[in-house]
Amino acid sequence: MFIAATGQSSPIRSSAESPAETSGPLPGAFTRLSLATKLLLLVLLPLAVVLGVTVALVINALGQLESDTSIARLQDEVAVISQEFAKVEADLELRANGLAHDSAILNAVQQGTVGIDSLLLSMAIRANLNHLELVDADGLTMGRAQPNRSLLSNEDAEGLRALALSNDRATRLLPTSQGWLLTVVQQININGNVVGSVSAGRLLNDRALSELNYNRPGLLLVFFDSQGQVNAVAESNIQEELIRSAANDRRLWTRASRGQIVVGTASVGENGYRVAYAPLIAGGEQTGVFSLAISTEAATRLRDRLVITNLLVIGLVTLLAVAADFLMISFIRGPIIKLSEAAVETGEGKLDARVEIHTSDEVGGLATAFNQMADQIREATNTLEDRVRERTKELEEAQEQLLHTERMAAVGEVAAAMAHELRNPLAGIKNAIFYVKTGLAKSGQAAGDPRIPEFLELMESEVEASNRIITELLDYSRVNPLSLSVAEVRTLVDQAIAESWVEKNVTIVKEIKPSIPKCGRIWNRSTWLF
Repeated sequence: MFIAATGQSSPIRSSAESPAETSGPLPGAFTRLSLATKLLLLVLLPLAVVLGVTVALVINALGQLESDTSIARLQDEVAVISQEFAKVEADLELRANGLAHDSAILNAVQQGTVGIDSLLLSMAIRANLNHLELVDADGLTMGRAQPNRSLLSNEDAEGLRALALSNDRATRLLPTSQGWLLTVVQQININGNVVGSVSAGRLLNDRALSELNYNRPGLLLVFFDSQGQVNAVAESNIQEELIRSAANDRRLWTRASRGQIVVGTASVGENGYRVAYAPLIAGGEQTGVFSLAISTEAATRLRDRLVITNLLVIGLVTLLAVAADFLMISFIRGPIIKLSEAAVETGEGKLDARVEIHTSDEVGGLATAFNQMADQIREATNTLEDRVRERTKELEEAQEQLLHTERMAAVGEVAAAMAHELRNPLAGIKNAIFYVKTGLAKSGQAAGDPRIPEFLELMESEVEASNRIITELLDYSRVNPLSLSVAEVRTLVDQAIAESWVEKNVTIVKEIKPSIPKCGRIWNRSTWLF
């Protein structure tokens, strides 16, 4: 808005141009952010905190789930292997009992038939036995069949013979160079008398352990001897480094040798494994230790997939939240920008700026209030401008009158001085012209050049014009009426040519149509106005 009386402007400063307020509780950097950024931060910061905590909790929970799942599976596998080993033991006891009641074995014990070794070898092959020995009542070996030679040491063989004399049935797990030998000793009774015993054994080597483990390549089964050394290993695709790692973990092996089932971890390179150690029971007594190892790669992949899925869901939720926030910002920020722009335009003097927001919410109410305020400001400004215009006009008129009065006084003084200084030389010039004209007329020299009288007339008329100017300057303070007359265009052109200086080599051509009407002329003090 501009004040015409002073010629100075006083623009209204909008709130967008004022310095930011930084005295509040929020930092100045935050207050300088736009409204859209503030709203976005208010949504994203709490969401980021919640999502970060959620992801950490989910990852921790999935890790715990993987651990619990691996441990639970290992415990189940230990139970399965123990049950399968018990089945093998029961099957071997059943076969030993059948051999103790076999008629061919009974005849061989009673009659000492020649070819007992061949008979025992045939029976061992049919029963899938790796050791079969027949002993009489005195503990002497009557025959022996070992498809796998040199399984038992002499000391272990003597121990089995002594065991056969003192027990009706006994089960032992004996270490051999090829693996564990599960042996069942069954007495042979004829008519209530002990006449001997049969010892049947099955070798638990790598192949047998693989069958015991259902030939699963992803599960490692290891049998240890009483000294903690690896005795047999089921065929598996798990690395040899893991077998050595399991064998070297003496702490867990020691606890398992005391009858406990313990679970630990092992790693080979970047792969992790869960390892369980359990006592090996044969004949109701603990005779060794076996271990199971499973890879945690599948559980880790499952955990990673769950984490990725969770992160994708969280990312989708975040995108939806951001989209919703942007929509909310667009509904709020757009009207606020319109209000801000209208306020800036009003501050720059554009009082016709209005906000076109037609909503029934708080922003719509604010826009209506702004438009009403703008109308009131425009009305007040128009009224003030009218008043200023009236006062300015009065001042201009008073100032013009004052200037006119001063000008008239100055002109009077100048005119008086000029009249005195100019009229004397003009009178001399006029007298000189008169003298020249009279002399030329008497001598007849003017007839030789007709332009001489014309120039003398021109000089005389100009002297008269100068006298009139002096007279008008003296009368300048008085208002003189204008002199209006009608003249021919040809006369006016001739007069203009006559008053102009033209070179001798220049020819003036006049072409004036007769149909041109007359024109008006006004004598204004010292000159004609056409």
